[in-house]
Parts: sequence; structure tokens; C-alpha cells
Amino acid sequence: MVKILIVFLCSLALIPANAKGFEIETKWRCGETTTIRDELTRRGEQVIGSGAIQNTTEAKFLMSLWVSPKTGNWTILATFLERNEITCVVSFGTTFNANLNRPVI
Repeated sequence: MVKILIVFLCSLALIPANAKGFEIETKWRCGETTTIRDELTRRGEQVIGSGAIQNTTEAKFLMSLWVSPKTGNWTILATFLERNEITCVVSFGTTFNANLNRPVI
């Protein structure tokens, strides 16, 4: 699991610091941070990595990857840094694989 975290964080470093910002139209489901985190914890998911998302020179969101080692379910959350009581579910899925030595497909 540590290897996945390292690969995830390294992939973020590949994005150039001077890259132009962009907008994505999406329908993230948002709610109270404590409610969302409590529900993920209840379902057996735990944070395996996090990092700041920047669209200019300052961070706007804290992105976190939650995974259940038992079920393989995963969730990506974005928490607003200016209003950290609001968190949005960016994406979620199943069959998370942290073994980099074995093909996923």
C-alpha cells in the first residue's frame, strides 16, 4: 500500500508548476466533512494518501484517497481548504489493487 501512495504522490509531481488552470464541469456530491468521513470509516475505508490541489499559486482543496483493504472499495474526496467543513465525493469504485507487481487486468 505504501508503494501505491508513493506512485500516486509522484504522479502529482509530474504536472508542471506553470501549467495553465482548467475547469471541469462535474456534479460532485458534497456534504458535511464529518458526516462523509464517518460514513467511509463505518464502511471500512481509511485514508491512504492525500495532497493539496492547486489551480493557481495557492491550494484550494485537499484531495484524499480512501480505501477499504477488506473490500477493495475506494473513494476520492476533495475538502475545501477555506471551508473545511465541506467535502465532496469526486469519484469512487471497487477492486482497488495496491499490488504493483501484479497486473490489474
